[in-house]
Amino acid sequence: MRSWNRCKGLVILLFISATLSYAGVWTVDRNVAGDDIPRLLLTDGILIKASNLGGGAAVTVGGVVFDANTNNVTGNFNAKTAYYSGVSADLKILLNFQASTVSTTTPATISISGLIIGRKYRMQMVTGWPWGWLKYRLTGAQGETVNLNWVEGEDGSPGINIATYVWTANTSNVTFGFISTQSGSWKPADVHAYSVYLLPTDTASPAAPTYLAAIPGDGTVFLDWADNAEKDLNSYTVYRSTTSGQSYTQISSGLTSSDYTDRDVNNGAHYYYVVTAVDLSGNVSQYSSEGSAIPSVYEVYSTKKGVGSNSPARIHALGSSWYYGWNINRNYDVDPDIEYVPMRHNKWWPNLAELANVNSGGFVSCSHFLAYNEPDHAGSEKPTVQEALDFWPQIETSAAQYGLQIGSAACSGSNNWWQNDFMTQAAGLGLQVDFMVYHDYPAPTNTNAILSHAQWYYNTYGKDVWLTEFNAADWGNTDAYTHGDSYTFMVETLYRLERTDYIKRYAIFPWDPSWGDPAEPAHVFEAESSAVLTPLGKLYAEYRSADINGPYPQVWYYLHNKNSDRRLHHHAGTPAVADVYTDGTAVQFELIDAGGGYCYIDNKNTHARLQYNGSLLVWVTAANQGTWVQWALADAGHGWKYITNREFNKRLSSTGTSLTVENTSSTGNSVKWAFVRSGTDYIIGDYSDDGKVDMADIAELGMQWQNGYDMNVLLDIANNWLCGTLL
Repeated sequence: MRSWNRCKGLVILLFISATLSYAGVWTVDRNVAGDDIPRLLLTDGILIKASNLGGGAAVTVGGVVFDANTNNVTGNFNAKTAYYSGVSADLKILLNFQASTVSTTTPATISISGLIIGRKYRMQMVTGWPWGWLKYRLTGAQGETVNLNWVEGEDGSPGINIATYVWTANTSNVTFGFISTQSGSWKPADVHAYSVYLLPTDTASPAAPTYLAAIPGDGTVFLDWADNAEKDLNSYTVYRSTTSGQSYTQISSGLTSSDYTDRDVNNGAHYYYVVTAVDLSGNVSQYSSEGSAIPSVYEVYSTKKGVGSNSPARIHALGSSWYYGWNINRNYDVDPDIEYVPMRHNKWWPNLAELANVNSGGFVSCSHFLAYNEPDHAGSEKPTVQEALDFWPQIETSAAQYGLQIGSAACSGSNNWWQNDFMTQAAGLGLQVDFMVYHDYPAPTNTNAILSHAQWYYNTYGKDVWLTEFNAADWGNTDAYTHGDSYTFMVETLYRLERTDYIKRYAIFPWDPSWGDPAEPAHVFEAESSAVLTPLGKLYAEYRSADINGPYPQVWYYLHNKNSDRRLHHHAGTPAVADVYTDGTAVQFELIDAGGGYCYIDNKNTHARLQYNGSLLVWVTAANQGTWVQWALADAGHGWKYITNREFNKRLSSTGTSLTVENTSSTGNSVKWAFVRSGTDYIIGDYSDDGKVDMADIAELGMQWQNGYDMNVLLDIANNWLCGTLL
């Protein structure tokens, strides 16, 4: 993972004396700066109790009146002076003086009494740490737990976690507790303050779930959607139909995570899904937008293409032939034909003995092993070069036992200090390293970095290369790049990765909005917990090894320009360009052989044909077959093509938001185009674009045939009927 996220590990345990009913729900605002606390404290409802657990002073923060009464609180109270020097005076009283502190052996408790059975309540706890790398876990009033992770706050001060728990009381008295679980000697965790509110009677429904993705597998459909934001969310319910927009039947309820795997499906059948959210009061949301999928045998488009992820939906959505999860143990929900590559992530974990299970269950056998994730970055879990050298013989023994080739540690970029030191000493010791592994995150406009770094590894060590994390990134948070920039970057990068023989594997890092500013121009997924692909994600998913020799007939393509980062568009009858988020038949095109090395460029929406008449680019009917509508494709390097009009010898060009032509002497990015698969199935004879060939195509064709449309389309339809594939 990237070092700017700097996640460490944390944990607290809450003890309760309530029975397990009326389930509660935890949500957490993690690793926030001190000054973020006022806006994150919730005040709706009737305040039952709120206390500042240190300093002996009452204080009001974010509209919550915290008293100084700790009679209902047990535990050690330790001084915390000056940890938060850059916050307001009120926050200093809340954070800097004392807190209820626990260790691995000394829990603390908060007792709340006088609750009304059957009413809903909210507890918020402001938790933190006094020093070090700590762990703690919270458990709610009905027994639910939540794990927390510590990093620095946004202002560089020790991070704060604000944990919110909503539950319906089934007893009038509850006791919350918390305990550190960090191994080793005294490792305390702190609760600075808490509040408990009686919430109003809830009749408001949750928002409908968003970003529902239905991803087909072999006898399986993977569903994934974005997490709802409601603090009192209880569960999700999934519905399915075989008819779009109607007749949904519930297939699962009570789901506490925003994903579901449907294995009660048949390959080749079309299934439609919606999801609802349910809150603690039983209020149910509207249906989500519909997702649909046709399960089928998994098809591998490229043996090189993979992803770093543990999500079955995301792994399948990206068309991966292999994956890894920064672990040794595989995810058994992933299609067995997708190869898994185990990893020893750091100097402590995971245990190599876990390799005994990695090839079980009828899955494609593992053939490679990855060793150490970014040891060149800071972190006490990262091995030094000497620690890695000392442990390497154990890796060799395990790899030999299970027939695995061993990859180098994955460091950032090329000519890396850690990698160089390790490889030099490893060679002297005769240690086994079968292939080189690296990570790369250049700016979207730097299309040469990844390939030049791969070449450096190959030339320096004479070994095949794996790129196990890559994507575009804006590390300077400049906001200078767009998704279109990253899309153009990926178009060229995928071509070059597939074209380079010594690059044997590559794996995109699946940025989504949870990764913050550096990832913003290159999101692969639209939402944090969803498998809905962005345009860049769709590009990656659809890319095939064969595309380095394309384009091909009978494929629907986007025609993407390298200069404008835009795609050819049939816009209101006018040739134009549109941004990469523009989708649908108006931006999908096929190439039809015109003979003599030329082709026609036909639009899927209207079946109009691109023409240059000497002064303007226009759309004409497919009846036109002269040289004005004929175009030649020529290689422009790194997967880009020049598209030149036969009659007037002009190259198709895009500058900014305009579409035009230039002389054939032009060789800049404005005249370079890539043919990118749209992912839409090409169905011969589907003239009405409804996904099937039937009488609607005859009717549509009849209207166009009067304008001189090519008779071959009608013959294709007739041929399909004669072969028994229709009606």
